[in-house]
Parts: sequence; C-alpha cells; structure tokens
Amino acid sequence: MEQPLMQKERADVRNPFPGLRPFRMDENHLFFGRENQVAEVLDKLFSNRFVCIVGNSGIGKSSFVNCGILPLMQTDDNPSKQKWEIINFRPGAMPGIRLMMALEKLSKAHQLSVDSSEKTDENAMDNVFKIATRFYEKTSKKLLLYIDQFEEIFRFEGDRPDEAEEKAYFIDILVKAIRDKDLPVHVIITIRSDFVGDCSKYPAFTKAINDSQFLIPQMTMEEKRAAIMGPIKVMNAQIEESLVDAILKSIGDRHDQLPLMQHALMRTWDQWQLNKYGNEPIAFTNYEAIGAMEKALSVHANEIFNELSAEQKEICERLFKSITEKGVEGRSVRRPTSIKEIAAIANTNINEVIAIVEHFRKPGRTLLTPSMDVALSDRTIIDISHESLMRIWEVLANWLEEEHEAIKEYLHIAEAAELQQLGKGSLLKSPELQLALNWKAENNPNREWGMRHNVAYDRTIQFLAYSEKKFLQEQRLKEKLQKVRLMVFKVIAGVFGIGALIAMAFFFYAQEQRKEAQKQQELANEQKEKATEQAIIAEQSAKEAMKQKKRAEIEKINAIESQRVANEQKQEALKQRELAEKERMFALEQKEQATIAGKKALEEEKKASSLRLLSIARSMAVKSLQEPDKLLKALSARQSYNLFKKFGGKTTDPDIYSALYYAVKTLEGNTFNSAKSHFDNVREIVTLKNTNYMFSAGSDGQVFRWEKSKDGFRSKLLLLSRNKVHKALTVSSDGGKVVVGGNYPYLKIVNVQAPGEAQNVDIPVKDIQYLKFTPDNQKLIYLGANKQIMEYNFVTSSVIASSNKKVNAIDISPKGKYLVAGRAHGEVILIDLTSHDQKVLYSSDSKADITSVKYSNDGNMLAVGDINGMIRILDPFTGKEQFKLPGHNAMVNKMAFSYGGNRLATASWDHTVRIWNLSNPYSTPILLNDHNDWVWSVAFSQDDNYLLAGCRDNLIRTWLLDMDKMAQMICKNKALDRNFTPAEWENYVAKDVTYECTCEKNPPIDQTQNSLIDSIQVFSGSIETKNN
Repeated sequence: MEQPLMQKERADVRNPFPGLRPFRMDENHLFFGRENQVAEVLDKLFSNRFVCIVGNSGIGKSSFVNCGILPLMQTDDNPSKQKWEIINFRPGAMPGIRLMMALEKLSKAHQLSVDSSEKTDENAMDNVFKIATRFYEKTSKKLLLYIDQFEEIFRFEGDRPDEAEEKAYFIDILVKAIRDKDLPVHVIITIRSDFVGDCSKYPAFTKAINDSQFLIPQMTMEEKRAAIMGPIKVMNAQIEESLVDAILKSIGDRHDQLPLMQHALMRTWDQWQLNKYGNEPIAFTNYEAIGAMEKALSVHANEIFNELSAEQKEICERLFKSITEKGVEGRSVRRPTSIKEIAAIANTNINEVIAIVEHFRKPGRTLLTPSMDVALSDRTIIDISHESLMRIWEVLANWLEEEHEAIKEYLHIAEAAELQQLGKGSLLKSPELQLALNWKAENNPNREWGMRHNVAYDRTIQFLAYSEKKFLQEQRLKEKLQKVRLMVFKVIAGVFGIGALIAMAFFFYAQEQRKEAQKQQELANEQKEKATEQAIIAEQSAKEAMKQKKRAEIEKINAIESQRVANEQKQEALKQRELAEKERMFALEQKEQATIAGKKALEEEKKASSLRLLSIARSMAVKSLQEPDKLLKALSARQSYNLFKKFGGKTTDPDIYSALYYAVKTLEGNTFNSAKSHFDNVREIVTLKNTNYMFSAGSDGQVFRWEKSKDGFRSKLLLLSRNKVHKALTVSSDGGKVVVGGNYPYLKIVNVQAPGEAQNVDIPVKDIQYLKFTPDNQKLIYLGANKQIMEYNFVTSSVIASSNKKVNAIDISPKGKYLVAGRAHGEVILIDLTSHDQKVLYSSDSKADITSVKYSNDGNMLAVGDINGMIRILDPFTGKEQFKLPGHNAMVNKMAFSYGGNRLATASWDHTVRIWNLSNPYSTPILLNDHNDWVWSVAFSQDDNYLLAGCRDNLIRTWLLDMDKMAQMICKNKALDRNFTPAEWENYVAKDVTYECTCEKNPPIDQTQNSLIDSIQVFSGSIETKNN
C-alpha cells in the first residue's frame, strides 16, 4: 500500500530538463556546457552596443542567451558595471507593434510620461528613444532589447501593402539605436543561420551584423556530457555512465539533436522517478522504456494525441496545420497563430482549442508554447516548442505535407480565377476541374483558412463553382447535339434512299422507250424494202407501171414519211437514253453522298467515343495514384495506358506517365530508380552525347563514372578527395578528361584512363559554382563567388567579365561563341567569348534574381529560371521572350534540355522536378516529387529514355521516361498474376466498356473466379476489421 505514495512523492520532484522548449532565465542553475562562450558575446555586446547570435535550428541559441547572458546582465558585477532592464520579445509579422507594446508596458509600470501629441506613426522612432531616455533618467537603468527568433520577420510574409515598409522602419529603429552612442539602448538578436542571407536587403543592418556577429559553435562531446550530467547532479541524483555514453553516441555531431536529447532526458527522468527504488541511478532500462533518442519524441507525441477523442483529434490536426507550414523554399517552418484565428480555421469554439493546447503543454509535455505559467485567452499566440517536432513526429510531418499540397492546389485555383477575371484564362475543365473539386471535397476549406493564404477566397470559390456549372451544362449540350446529329443523319439517309429509287424508275422507263424506237426502225426498214420491190416491178412492166405509177408515188411518199417518223423516233429515243443516263448518274451521286454522310456520322460517333475513353483513361490514371492496393494500382495504371494508346492519346501525357511510374515503383520497390555510391549530396551530373557514360561529383569529395547495365547503373570511382566538397564538374567531349571544382582554390583534372590521381591547378577563385569545357576542349570556363567569370587555357587564368551584381549562373552556347550569365535583379547578360563584349540580353519586369540559365543543344532556345520559380524561354540572339513555363513555387536551381530538343527538365527548391513538352509548352508538365529533398543537378541520358538527377539525399534518381517500357514492366512483374475481375472492371473502367485483359500474359477472370476473389477480399476485410 506504500508504493503508490512513494511514487507520487517522487513524481512531484521537479524535472531538471525542459524538454523541447528553451531553458528559462530562472533555470540558469540547470544550464551547463557553454560557460566559456559568455565572455566573448558580452565583449562584442559592450564594444558594439549590439550582438547577433547566429546558429542552426536546435543548436541552443535561446537557451544560451536566457541562461548564459541575461542572468549575468542583471547582476551588479556584470562587465559593464551598469544596471539593465531587459525587454524580451519575438518580432512576429508586425515587429514594430510588438516593440511598442513592450515599451508601453514598461512606461505604464514606471509611470513614464510621453506627450500624446507625440505618439504618431510618423515619429514612432522618436517615441522609442524618448521612452528609453526617460526610463534611464528615472531609474539609472539602460534598456537591453533581446529579440529572440529574429527570422520571424522574414518567415511571416503577408499580403498587407505596407508590410515591407513597416519591417524596414523597424530595422531602421534598431540601426539608429546601435549607432547612436548617446542612447541608453543595447540590442541582442538570435537568428537561424539559414535566414541570415535575408538580412542583406538592409545594407546598414547587414554591416552591423558583420561587425558584431557570434556564430554559436556546436557543443563539444565534453560540453554535451556536462549538459547531461550537470542538471542531474544539481538534483542530487546519479546516472549510469554507460547510459551517458549511449546518449552521446545517438547525438553524434548533429546540432539539431540537442532539443531531442533534452526531451528524451525529461521523459527518462519522469520514468525513473516513477519506477526507482532507493537511491538507484538513472538506468538504461528507464531510457529504453521511453523509446530512446530515436523514438522518444514521436512516441510521446502519439501518446498525447491518442488520449484525445475523435472530435478533438480533428481539431488538433487543424491546430497543428495552422501553426506550421512549408516555406517558399520547401522548408518546414513555424507559424505562430492566435487561438482566435485557430478556432476560426478549425470551425470550432475558442474553449475547444484552449483544451487542446492545455493538453499538449501540461507538465512533462511542453510540445506547445506558451508554458503553463501563462494564462490562455483568445489573443494568446500558440507555437510549437521546437522545429524538430515537425521532423520527428511522423503524424505532424504527414499533416504538413497534406496542408502544403492543399495550399498549392488552392493557390493554383486562385491564380486561374484571377487570370479568368483579367480575360487571360478560361474556366477549369476536366481533368483539372475534377482535381479541384476533389480538393474542395477532401479539405472543406472555409473563408478564414482561404483568406490566410490568398485574400481572393470568395472569387476563387465562385470561380470553381461556376466552372463546375458550365462544365455540366456543356456535357448536357453535347449529349443533346449528339442525339440531334444522329436523327438528322437518319433523315438524310432516308431521303437519299427515295431519290435512288426514283432514279432507277426513270432508268427502266428509258430502256422501254429505246426498245420501242428499235421496233419502229425495223418497221421503217421493211417498208423501204417493199417500196424498192415495187419500183423494180414498175420498171419491168411498162403497162403495169403506168397503172401503178400513181400508187407507187403514193407509196414513195408514204415511205418518205415513214422514214421521217422513224428518224424522229430515233432522236427521241436518243434523248430518252441521255436523260436516263443523267438520272442514273444523279442517283449514283446521291448514293455516294449518302455513303459519305454515313461514314462521317460513324467517324463523329467514333471520335466522341474515343474522347470519352481517353477521359476514362485519364480518370483511371489519377485514381490509381490514390489506390492503396498495389495490384489494383498496377492494373489501373496499365489499363489507363492501354486505353490511351489504343484511342490516340499523346505519349507525353503527364497523368498517364505518373500512373505508370508510381505503379512500377510500388511493384519494384522504392530503390528501383536510384543509384547509390555517394555518401553525401550529389552536386553535379554530366552526360555526353557521343559516349555511353554518365559522370557525377558530390559533397563527399568523390567523382564516379557510371555505365547503364541490365541491373541498373554501375559506378567506377575516378577520384576521392577527402574533406573536399565538389560543386561543379565538366567532361571533355571525347570523355577522356574530367575536371572538378568546389570549396577549394584550385581545379582538379583527372585522366579517365588513369583514375585515382588528379592534377591540381591553382586558380585565383575559391568556391567554384560552374565549370565547363569549351566545345573545342581548349579552355575551361568557370564561375566563382567573386562576381568574376574566368577562363583557363591550361596555362594561365584570365578574366572574361566582371559584374557589379551577384552572378548566380552561366552557360556556354553549343558552338562556343557566346556565354550567358544570369544575375541578381532579373538580368541576363550576353558575352562574346572572342571580343569579350557584353550587353544586357534580357531584363525581367519582376526584378527577381536569375538563378539558372541553359542553352538548348541546337542553340536556338535559351531557358531562364528565377528565384520565384518562373521559367522563361528566350530567343538566344534577341532576348525576346517566346513563352513562360509557370509552376514551380521556389527557386529554379538547375535545368536541362533533352538531346532530341523537345523536352526541358527543371529542378526547384520546392522539392519537385518538372519535365516540359516544348512541342506544346502550354500543356501540363510531368511532375516528379517522390524524392525527399531538393535536386542539385539534372541531365537526360543520351537516348533521352532516362532523366538523371543528383539529389541532396545522396542518391542519383534515374527516372525512366519510356512509357511503353514501364507498361511492359508492370505486366512482366511476377507479383501481378491476374487481371481485373468483371466487378472491378465496372468499378474502375466503366460498365459499358467491353471487358478485356489488361495484361495478356494473365488469363481472363470469369464470373466464377470473380465471385471467389470477391469472397477472399470480403474474408480478408473481416479479419482486418477484427484485428483493428
């Protein structure tokens, strides 16, 4: 009976580890490991009145300031011998307002008077300095402005027109405070290292950072050991040495593991408190019970989440989606949000949201901020404790990805709505309309959510509804027109049939008239013969002649008349014959026209049927992407391909490609299209038209030559340079020489026939960004970080061109006559490599930095990509824009034309690769996004059957582009041993489409087999339901 009481008492002992949140000032006695760095930071602060503490996410910037700097500043023996009042805030999206709120709170607390007439937007800077001066005069204390997580200024980009001006004004206040030595104000900021570059937009502030910056170093192994053991000793407890060693081994050299270490130690401490006996130390069993470093956070978060009801889980999902997001470059970032806004987005009340927040910030949890000592209201800003939660908790990572895709689709629809309103676009049509309607049904977006991402929410939803209405109207109209056409064709065929019968009747009548004329002709001939006989008789007998003369004359006259009549009848017969012939020809002509009209009707019907089947094929392809069953996924993809090919679909259709690709990947496994030899980022890939090889270079200092084989791509190591990062690679046109450059002041030249050794050539540039042989292999063109474009003729280096702006990318024309350079502020420069004359070839209206340029292999096109993700195709000689390729939403860092010249591959920091059909540039591109991180380099294989990509996850992706081959791979896979059942065919294809075998190698499934398979599926489903 005593054991529960003992456990309760132990559980009440304070936990010395804060978990994911930073250490607070009152916890400085528990903070260990960075004592030696405090003096250097204070020296910079007092020498420059400012210090910028820079470091990666998770390295401990906030804890270092809270426990290392601020407590010392509040003691009397601080190095400045001054008294200090600390004002601590995070800037958020409105830093000026945050600063003024903090100062007004200080003014009220100390009754500082500032004339109300002075409190205007125009003299806000004066207000800040007057408050600081009057506070110092009254209390003898100087102000220390501590601005934590300064990167929020750049993370929270809104739609307010004055936002940029407000942020610039806030930074001007900081610069003024730093420069004016008479002001009693010093400033400390902390900022993530990946956001320091964003400060360059403010030159004076950038100079202040360069003058007084402290890059917080990674903790040494001994400092990490102190961070583990120090708090435990303060609490008069012990920990096994073997456990400390295991934790340090799990951390390794990764800076972002410190918050995870603190969380794991917090959980281990609680586990030890509940289960220890006597004075036993914290043991390995306590550490393993919470899932160790690898699983502690995810397990803990899942436990907390699973305690919620089904309704609360839905609110929880909306909450976390509201306070996290993927930034413009695909980075997962925090987005602190008020409880009121979260409740509006989640369609719930404020109390329900507060209940969820309280659930996640209880003692021993600390997954959400603010901490438990802060009361919650509708205006309270909610945030996750640390960025690592977005990476480690798989549930949140999936939510992030879902929300990112939902936002992308919403912005795409909003953009289409805007273009349609401006008269530059049309309503959505299938299948794009169907995808948009699916998005709306799945996400059920409300106005608050939509306004957060694009203020034109009402226009966007009305545009989608009107697109659906017009599409349904068009479908009904097409069906009516089809029925009318069939009826008209039947009437025309009937009329033409009657005409043919009439013509035949005239023909037979003409034939009868001709026979009658022939009879008359025969009769006339007989009469003529009789007249002749009578004349002879008259001549032979004079007497008889005299008697018969008159009769003979009469007979003669009769004969002549008969001849005349016979001739007239003959002419009439000829006329009737000619008329009959005309009638016959008319009948034949009418019959031919009826036949042509019938064929045309059949062709139209066939065309309509083909279009419907192509639509079914696309729909199947899209559905297959969401199909969880791998066999049905494969059958759907292959059957969509069969229908598409049979009924004239284009072989570059992105929906069919995606269906085939992901079906093959599901059957073959995730590694079927990847080649691995590098153990760090693959920075550059090169293929040569006249060879069968591919070459790669990476951040691991390795260079490989790859060759395609039946089993994939085989690598051969050409060079290993330890502790070197290769950033650029080029190969001579004969494949004999490989040259690499990177974060070192020389070029490495490798003879492919003698790999392993390299000739180092010193150059006056460090950190090579681009490197390429000229077409004649006589020179090397390279670009460094010093704004100069250089050439090396294998004897000396010389400057081709210098720039007053940052040059981000260059490329050489295929014939080696020109060089283009993409640089800051949207400019493309054309340089003559013979005379070194240069001119501005293109200047973007948006002034967005040009980050990638690429000539087509025939030199007739120039692709230009910018920092916002826009791609433009220019005339390489005049700079005239030919067309745009929108779609990426982050920086375009690499592009490649296919050897055939009809495709362009582009890689972006939005973690996608797109393949554009240049024969129809306005068609939807193929989208490749099954890789984990951004792509450094892309290249087509020599036969254009593969797209090769060097990735940040150390792999070379080998995307197969031949849809025929992928279709064959599906049916050849041993796992696919059947075809659709008739029931599945009706569900996935259509009832009125004749059943066929999707894969000929597999036997057709009759109704008996169908019933058996359905029974097996029902039985399997029953077992799964029971297990669940």
